[in-house]
Amino acid sequence: MGVEFTHLRGDYLLGGGQLTRPFGLAEFPSPHRCGGLLATLLVLQGLVLPRVARADLEDDLQALQRAWAKSPAKVDRAKAQLAERGQLLPVRIAPAALDIASEDCVTVAVLGAVSSQFVLRFLPTPQGPGFPEGEHPEQSAAGAAQLVRCGARKAMLPRLVVEMRSPRGVLEVLTATARRPVSALTKVLPSREPGAAAPFGRVGPRPNVAPVATRARGYQLAAERRGAASVQRKSVRPGPGGAADALLRLDPGCHEISVLASDPLPGTSQSDIDAELWRVPAAELGASDRTTAADAQLATCVGEPTTARLRVGSAPAVDDVTVLHARFDLPDGIRAAWGATARGRVAEALGAASLPLAKSPPIDEALLISGVTLLPISVIPGRCYVAAIAAVRGRALGIAMSAMTGAGRAQNQSDPGAAGTSLAFCATRETQLIEVEARGSGTTYLFALWAAGSHPLGAD
Repeated sequence: MGVEFTHLRGDYLLGGGQLTRPFGLAEFPSPHRCGGLLATLLVLQGLVLPRVARADLEDDLQALQRAWAKSPAKVDRAKAQLAERGQLLPVRIAPAALDIASEDCVTVAVLGAVSSQFVLRFLPTPQGPGFPEGEHPEQSAAGAAQLVRCGARKAMLPRLVVEMRSPRGVLEVLTATARRPVSALTKVLPSREPGAAAPFGRVGPRPNVAPVATRARGYQLAAERRGAASVQRKSVRPGPGGAADALLRLDPGCHEISVLASDPLPGTSQSDIDAELWRVPAAELGASDRTTAADAQLATCVGEPTTARLRVGSAPAVDDVTVLHARFDLPDGIRAAWGATARGRVAEALGAASLPLAKSPPIDEALLISGVTLLPISVIPGRCYVAAIAAVRGRALGIAMSAMTGAGRAQNQSDPGAAGTSLAFCATRETQLIEVEARGSGTTYLFALWAAGSHPLGAD
């Protein structure tokens, strides 16, 4: 039977302040050697203003490594890695330490600069979480995080990754294997203790929303202004528990579905609406909205006629739910030769608002596999382009793209659970180098590039 511990650790200061050893009388430099009175004043200033001794990341790592080794425990230190925002770094643990038949405990500590922020989380399995109560993400506090898994729960550690939330930073990982959990890093490194958390402030009651008729009219006008081919409206009556279920036909194109709660009765609060869109019969989740709001927004793209099941929940329960279904045509730039799956996923990567950028056929396209790929592409200086990449076979765990521009680097990455991402940039030279990083197992990706417009060099 496994045991689980979690410790969030960090600090707000790099080490404590210490006075430097003052000069002895014999150590005073001669004023005549240093330039007279000015040099003497500089020496006296050094006596009055102490210098702060700061412990760096390497000092903290060595102190923690020594303390854990005395437990006793087998301590391993991974090679330091530079992480960019949104990057997922796998935590490598020796296979011998992951024996689930042993009751030994594996402690993982991740340290970075005090100002860095990151999350320890477990990648999902194809069947869902293996330990539903033990796979919650762990947020770092002031640059440090620690967790422990013992016994059978060590089976989840091969799926442990570090997700960087800061723009960039160096992360160090220590793992310790012992009969029992080793000391918490805050006991070894008191400067990494964040202290008590401030209580959450009160934001007051939720604001009132406009009547459902007004909200529905606003969503319809917004979709029509953006070129929706059609906007359909229907009412769905939930059951006694507030749950509603409806079948929708999705023609080829991009679909935006707005689910609106009915107006509350006098003296009652506005309902919170959650919604999911499932493709049948594949039982594939196309979109989900579980935010706390009176309306739920779902968006998906398909390359062939598809039947989808809309599932709605409300709390408190409502008597009626209004559903607005807006459809946008796939532009000519989404080639039919790619097949239905690729057309839908590339369109999702572009997004309904970006589809007008891809009206013309792509000027370049390629099939890629997981890993890092550099794509040199011939372009026209001063012209702008939009690129998209999407997983067309298998499941993507994360996709990122970047391109060097005259002002620096343009970059973008996929949202969690998304199958693709897009990137817009303007070229400054005849050959544009695009870097693609895709993570997944046995996954194939489609990359495409369109010309979006032109901008004279040097013009405002």
